[in-house]
Amino acid sequence: MTREAEMIKHVEKEIKQTRDEGLKLLLQHIADDEKKHHEILKSVTSHLHRVSP
Repeated sequence: MTREAEMIKHVEKEIKQTRDEGLKLLLQHIADDEKKHHEILKSVTSHLHRVSP
């Protein structure tokens, strides 16, 4: 989960720094995907703790 959060921060930083609109679009898709992964990992972790604390 830490890596997902770090990747989100990194990609969002790159989005702010680039002027290339095509690259911004690609990076935004990557950031959105990483956010989805992060939410899935949080959900799985939460369920695992409920099943076997």
